[in-house]
Amino acid sequence: MGRRLSAIIRALTISAAIIGLIAFISTLASVASLALTLSSINIESFSVQRVSSGVSLLAELELRNSGVLEVSIDSISVEVVDSLGDKVGGGEADGVKVSPGSKAVLNIPINIQLKELSKETLENLLYNDQTLKAIILFKSSVKPFIRLAVDAELRIDWGAPIHGLKIGSPTPSLLNNTHMLVEIPLSFKNRNSYIGIDAVANISILDDRGSRMGYGALRVKAGPSSSYSDTAKIVAKLPSPAEGLLLNDTLLSYNVVLEIADSSGLKTTISRKISYMWGAPLKGFKLGEPTFKPYNDTHLTFSLPISFKNNNEHISLDGLLRLVMYNASTGELVGSGALSIYVGPGSYFSGEVVGLVKIPAPLEELLLKGSKLRYRMVIEGLTKPLSFRLEREVIYELRPLIKGINVSSPHAKPYNPIHVAVAIPVSIGSGPSEITPRGIAYVELYEMDDRQHLQPRT
Repeated sequence: MGRRLSAIIRALTISAAIIGLIAFISTLASVASLALTLSSINIESFSVQRVSSGVSLLAELELRNSGVLEVSIDSISVEVVDSLGDKVGGGEADGVKVSPGSKAVLNIPINIQLKELSKETLENLLYNDQTLKAIILFKSSVKPFIRLAVDAELRIDWGAPIHGLKIGSPTPSLLNNTHMLVEIPLSFKNRNSYIGIDAVANISILDDRGSRMGYGALRVKAGPSSSYSDTAKIVAKLPSPAEGLLLNDTLLSYNVVLEIADSSGLKTTISRKISYMWGAPLKGFKLGEPTFKPYNDTHLTFSLPISFKNNNEHISLDGLLRLVMYNASTGELVGSGALSIYVGPGSYFSGEVVGLVKIPAPLEELLLKGSKLRYRMVIEGLTKPLSFRLEREVIYELRPLIKGINVSSPHAKPYNPIHVAVAIPVSIGSGPSEITPRGIAYVELYEMDDRQHLQPRT
């Protein structure tokens, strides 16, 4: 009895050892099959779909079971991180069974949720080339022996969708007295092989105080691995006061705020400072010394020299230059004149406005005493694309036209039975005025009656 029990115990011990050995060998075979299968992961292809919340990459993976046992992939989960280690997306996929010596294809969706990313993480994805890491967790089993959880790492080459964004130098052109058209070049390269950019760029121009001076929008479309280049055209307000821009070269400085957004959640804001040297269209504007000449008893002709340089490289002044003169003391309109002009970019202008001006004092006083002429001159440029209005006050001293009238004793001699010829020496001195009076001097003779009254005689 004891021998039989001992034999049974030895048999059981041997059986347990055999079973343990078989289990150990099976475990090794299972692990080997699983290891061989997972080590044979091959990325066949990527396809891309834009969805409302971001980008969905569909990775097609091929698994080969080079072991001797069937491998069951029960579930798959994916986590994607960028070059900074921040999570940018993930996904899940159903399992698959792979028989010994066969292969299986897995379609794993990898979702990058753009709307859920922080500003820093999104900008890192948009502007920088990098390698994304897709960490894939396989929950696997080799029936009926073991269940394992194994992770694998895939690398995804990610090109920057907006690489090397450039906001070029602005080109302004005048529209009218209050607004200008600003053309701003934009360019970048889409170095991403999977996704294209199809968005709207909203562009604002702000002054140094943050006030919006202009706004525009531009369609931005760049397919995978392509370049984009276009020019935004923005209507912007001119800085005030406008007269300063007319007369002085001015460095115009603005902040350009570019917001790119599409329906998938791609949204980014870029700010750049731009500046442009504005050339004054009326640089060095100068009124010369006016000259006057007699016209009639009530008016003088005047000639007023005007000169300036059009120092703006984009604007031509084409139209009429009109001068309106007012009495500086009373505000009365006393004269006007006009001149047609055309002044191209970078050109000089020099000309004279000619017109009539009302005599500000009685002619007799003007002849003998002169006068100080004070005018408020309004210069209006009725030109395209720019019209302008400048005011200047001019004080001009008109010196006496005649310096003294001397009448000597008359000489009389018979002319006919009823008339005598009278010769009256008269001398008129020319005054210091640059105006030379010309005309006819008329003399009337009177004789005194007994009561010292003047009686006209022909």
